[in-house]
Amino acid sequence: MKNREWFIPVGFVMILSVFCVELHSADMDWQGLPEGVGREEVFYTCQACHSLSLVKQQALNRQTWDRLLDWMVTEKNMPVPSLKTRTILLDYLTSHYGPKLGGSINGMPPISTIRP
Repeated sequence: MKNREWFIPVGFVMILSVFCVELHSADMDWQGLPEGVGREEVFYTCQACHSLSLVKQQALNRQTWDRLLDWMVTEKNMPVPSLKTRTILLDYLTSHYGPKLGGSINGMPPISTIRP
């Protein structure tokens, strides 16, 4: 029976680790991205290269978001998203970070209005 005593602690650790993974997934910190279809894609795609704060301060229309994705692929070596992923990204970004009355969010001017 002594050979089987390790089953109890190992089993407990396995159950606990599964619980912790589930708990982490449920409470994942999305860094302020609103809930919605595309949040995960935006989170992982954008955060791979820059802070999500840069995304959240924008108020761009779909066409400008689309051109910005093109620019990031061409100029910043962003991996080319599939057509499906690109559509999901654009839908989410336009819905949550599209044009607002007054053209700014949190008092920050949209990047499209900043001139070098």
